[in-house]
Amino acid sequence: VLNADEVFSSLKELDIKKPYRKENLQMLIKEKTPLGYPAFINGTRLFCTRKVYPTWHEALAELGRVYKGIRSGYMGWNKPVFEKKHDYTKRQYIGAPIVVGDKQESFLERHAKPYFMRVAREGDGYKGYILYLPSKYCEGLDEKEIDHSKEDEKFSNFTDEFNRYLKDNMDSIV
Repeated sequence: VLNADEVFSSLKELDIKKPYRKENLQMLIKEKTPLGYPAFINGTRLFCTRKVYPTWHEALAELGRVYKGIRSGYMGWNKPVFEKKHDYTKRQYIGAPIVVGDKQESFLERHAKPYFMRVAREGDGYKGYILYLPSKYCEGLDEKEIDHSKEDEKFSNFTDEFNRYLKDNMDSIV
């Protein structure tokens, strides 16, 4: 971080002992976002499991079930999936690279996922959380052959669709 005072000064009121309180998250996302980082303001979403699980492992397993079920289909679900098996048109926007055998299936060599998972204690049990941090997909790329605005729009459309699946399977906090 080049200017730590600028980045972290707006977070002074955050109650770090209870990071997943709705008030904390709303303050962090909507009111107190650090200056100079507009890509992480609009559209940030936080999802949590619908129930509290008795163990950390069960909460994590539920996160995995939902995430994998949306991303590539889940045996036993009679619902449409985000993308059919062996089709990587949308999934490459969720994270790259996608390598199948010796062949790369994503047009970017590397791109971080916009989704972050966490399990946190909730009373006597545990809940799973998925945080979505939107960004401009092509920000910082120097590749001239990529139409940045077109790829940013695809990224936005595909993550919006993924978020709808998350909302169908989890509670939406923010």
